[in-house]
Amino acid sequence: MTSMMDIVFIMLIFFVVTASFVREFGIETNQPENSKTTDVEPRDIPILFKVESDNDIRFDGRYVELENVRALIKQAHVAGPDLPVIIQPKDGAYTGRVIALYDAAIAVGMPADKVNIIRAR
Repeated sequence: MTSMMDIVFIMLIFFVVTASFVREFGIETNQPENSKTTDVEPRDIPILFKVESDNDIRFDGRYVELENVRALIKQAHVAGPDLPVIIQPKDGAYTGRVIALYDAAIAVGMPADKVNIIRAR
C-alpha cells in the first residue's frame, strides 16, 4: 500500500510541475479621455424620508416634524414632478408614522405608484 501511495504522490508532483497555467486577461474597455464625474442634478434625487427606530423623521439628513412633511413634499414635487417619494422605515419604527408619511404624500397630490415604502437595512 505504501508503494502505491508513493507512486500517487510522484505522479501528483509530476503533473503539478509540468502543468502550464494559462493567464487569462479581462475585457479591455475604452475609457473616455475626460473621465470627470458629472454631478447629479438635485431634481434627479428621489424625495427620501427616513423613519428612525425612535420614530424621528429625517429628510435630507435633518430632523423634520410630521406637520412639515406636506410642505416639503409639495416643494420637492414642484421642483421635480416625476420624482418618487421613498419612505424608509428602520426596524422598530411605528407603522402609524410610516402611514402618516404615506398619507401626507398622497394628500399633496403624489400618485400612489410614486410613493414607495422601502425597508431600511
